[in-house]
This record gives sequence, C-alpha cells and structure tokens, in this order.
Amino acid sequence: MKRIIFISILISVSLLNAFSTPSSTPFAGSFMQRANGVDAIYWNPANLANYNTKSEITILPISFKAYNNAFSIDLYNDLMVDYLTQDLKDQLLNEMNGNLNINLEFNTILFAYASNNFGLSFGTLFNTYAKIDEQYLELILNGNEYERDYMFTKKDNDVSLLAIQDITLAFGGYSLNYLLPSSMDYLPKTKYGFSFSFLSGATGQMDEFRGLFRAGDGGMNLDQNTTLHYGGGFGYKAMFGISSELIDAKPYNLSVGMTIDNILGTMKNSISCEAHEFSILAEDVYVAHLDRDFFTEQDTSYTINSFSTELPMKYALGFLLKAGNLSGSLDFAKYSKPSAFGSDLLDTSIGIEYELLDMFPLQAGYMLANDAHPSITAFGFGLRMKYWDGSIGFQLYDSVGQSSKGTAISAQMKFRF
Repeated sequence: MKRIIFISILISVSLLNAFSTPSSTPFAGSFMQRANGVDAIYWNPANLANYNTKSEITILPISFKAYNNAFSIDLYNDLMVDYLTQDLKDQLLNEMNGNLNINLEFNTILFAYASNNFGLSFGTLFNTYAKIDEQYLELILNGNEYERDYMFTKKDNDVSLLAIQDITLAFGGYSLNYLLPSSMDYLPKTKYGFSFSFLSGATGQMDEFRGLFRAGDGGMNLDQNTTLHYGGGFGYKAMFGISSELIDAKPYNLSVGMTIDNILGTMKNSISCEAHEFSILAEDVYVAHLDRDFFTEQDTSYTINSFSTELPMKYALGFLLKAGNLSGSLDFAKYSKPSAFGSDLLDTSIGIEYELLDMFPLQAGYMLANDAHPSITAFGFGLRMKYWDGSIGFQLYDSVGQSSKGTAISAQMKFRF
C-alpha cells in the first residue's frame, strides 16, 4: 500500500524537455524512460548511467520537421485545377479552422559524451512558428462582403523565432534511496539526476497585430499595424529528474520517471536588440482613386533596451514496460505556459519497440492531437550492436500517406566503449 501511495505522489507531482534528441522521433516523443547515456542528458538525467559500457558518444544526429494544419498532398492535388469551385474553396477554408499555421524545426547535437554518472553535450535547436488569419484567404477566394468589418488580431496572426545553442552538463544515476531514512526502505529503487545548460542564441516574436478591412458606401478602408521585436543573448536553465523501478522481475520490468525542465530558465537578450513597426492606412478609397497613391505606409526599425525571454517550465512523466524483446511506453508532457517551445496543452504519446533477433529494433509511436498540433504517427528501424547502434525515424502529421499535413525525419548513430 505504501508503494502505491508513493507511485500516486510521483504521478501527481509530474502532471503539475524543449530540447530533445533525434532518437525520440520514431516514438513520437514517448521516450523519457527509453533514453539513457547521451540521450538522457536531455530527457532524464536520472537514467544517465543506464547502459552496459563505460562511455558513449554521438556526433551530429539530426532531426527535421515541418507541418501545417491545413494543406495535405491530397488537398494540394485537388486545388491544382484551372477553376476552383465553391466546394473546393469551402473545403480549404474549413481545413484552416480559423488560421493557417506553419511549424518548422531543426535539431542536432554537435557532440555528446556520457560516462558513468556524467554527461556533456553541445546541441543546436532552430524553431519557427507562423500563423495567418483564415479571413485573408477568404478575401482572396471569395471577395469581401459589402459593409462587413474584417477584424484581424494577434490571436490568428503571429510569428515567433527561436535559435539556440546549448552546452549542457548532466549528472545522474545517483540512488535516492541512500538519502532516505531506513524506515522508508519499502520504496522502490529510485535514482535522481540533474543538468545545467548554458544557452546562446536569438529570439524574436510578435508583440502586436491589429487590422481592419471594410468596403462599402464609404469606399475601401484598411488599417493594419504590426510590431515585432528580436535580439540575441545568453541564458541558462536546469533540469531535475527521477526514475524508479516499480517492477523488476525478469522478463518484466516497469519503470516510471518524471522531470521538471527549464528550471530558472531565461534568455537575457542584449545583443542587437531591435523593434520593427509596420503600418499601412487607406481611407475612403474608391475605384477611381486606384491610379494614384491611395495609401500611406510606415516601416520603422529602432534600437530597444535589452529584454529577457523566460523559458516556461516543462513537466513530464514517462512509463516504460519491458517484456523480453518487446517494450511499450507512455509519456505525458506539459509546459507551464505557451511559448516558442510549444503550447501549454497536455501532450500524450505512446511508443512500442520490438527487437528482432536482439539486434534489429522496429519502432513505432503515436501522439494524440490537441488544439495546438495534429496527431503524430511515427515509425523507425535501426541496428543495435554492443559497441554501436544507429537508427532512422519518420513522423507523419494528422494522417498517413498523402493525407499527411507534415513530416519529420531523423537519423542518429551512437558509439560505446
């Protein structure tokens, strides 16, 4: 009963990582308890020492993803016609569901090394996100309704950019049971770990977006204002993680882990900090005025004071069940607030792996959709030897085949000695 209470506390605290590794791609993010060695530096440093050799290194594993919320190959093919019917126009607008958003991400580890309870990594993350209001496309496809006010806000028009390099030191695999009094020896075997990351890079985001378009008896009126800011600098963050073996009776092993990432995380931007303001105004414009300048435009850039970008805390919980050559995992993750790293909605993902002939891992994963991203279907395969392994992973967004609205691909190789 006491063990059940301990497990319940662990899960409750967890539900209260922006950096990942290419190895997680085939599992759609269900990777916390699978990660060991160099992967554990970013996923859960408590599992840092979970490998069978003294040391492990990886050089330049890469992952790239690109997806949107509306366009699939099937829809693109449907739209490539000489004349768009109203049904096709409506289909495209319905797919947008308020806005068209596009996400791009590139992630690599320049070099990572793990030995016993220590890990060191040099990584790079590039992430950009943009969305544009469905009403803009509606105006292009269908024209405007007479005397209707088209209002545009930051809710459906936004852009953010994040480019970060990190140097991360991790320490993990330490027994938490040794720190507890002997009266708590009923607790399962539990390890803990932590990491510190030193960050450098650039961030940019939109501060304001306001727009109004109207056409009627008073002519055409347009008022659009946009403000962005950007800058480069340095920062830091920390992660703490624990991992516990709840069942260890061969061939079965069940473990659970939890992490809190971006502890005290911040980027202090003090290099080339600028703001950019753009506005366009047109008032009471008629067709007869179109042969001359009928709008005023302002495009201004200016230096701003240094600013800080807070990295939102991330809470994650992961389970891993092993049964011989078959394993299944379940992960939950949530940011404390939305940012360039992701939304504040709960991400839920599952993963499965079967190790064929003890050396050919076949992998698959699935992440549930939420209001911030579509569902993700993932798969991969690799070759796993004692002193090295490599794998390739793929992800498809929202659906599979030509109905997919995006894709991701990764490749990695690790060496142990």
